[in-house]
Amino acid sequence: MKVKVLSRNPDDYIRETTKDIHRVPRNYDPSLHPFEVPREYTRALNATKLERVFAKPFVASLDGHRDGINCMAKHTRSLSTLLSGACDGEVGDDKIIKHWSMEGQLNGAQEEPLNSILGKTVYTGIDHHWSDGIFATCSQQVDIWDEHRSSPIRSFSWGADSITSVKFNPSEVNSALR
Repeated sequence: MKVKVLSRNPDDYIRETTKDIHRVPRNYDPSLHPFEVPREYTRALNATKLERVFAKPFVASLDGHRDGINCMAKHTRSLSTLLSGACDGEVGDDKIIKHWSMEGQLNGAQEEPLNSILGKTVYTGIDHHWSDGIFATCSQQVDIWDEHRSSPIRSFSWGADSITSVKFNPSEVNSALR
């Protein structure tokens, strides 16, 4: 009678320390992986679908900012009016509000901001009035602005705390919430 013995070397599968990564035994022989080609086809098809999904909703880009946009507000009744605020990553240049008209960008034209306002503090929130051409910004104070002016109409401050969000009340049109 013949006896066959299975033996393993513990160095092949036991970690030296608890911080070592577990070894995963793999065999890259194509005959052992019969579904490799269909799997690769499915991955390529999904990647193509994702490209189409991500491409569809893109309408326009706001090229007036050099870095990411922090806050954004749109006019509630005019789809082509948009306000944006960003931290452009440069000292002294991160307090800018830009007023955009989106009509040209929808037609494919490169659009510049209608108005740029350099503020005194970094803005953390912005909102447009529901019917009038005014908007509110907040930071260490709340400022109420006219779309056609470069200085605030009115400013409100409450001590040393900063305000993180501002919204116009849709039912009480002359009041803003924080």
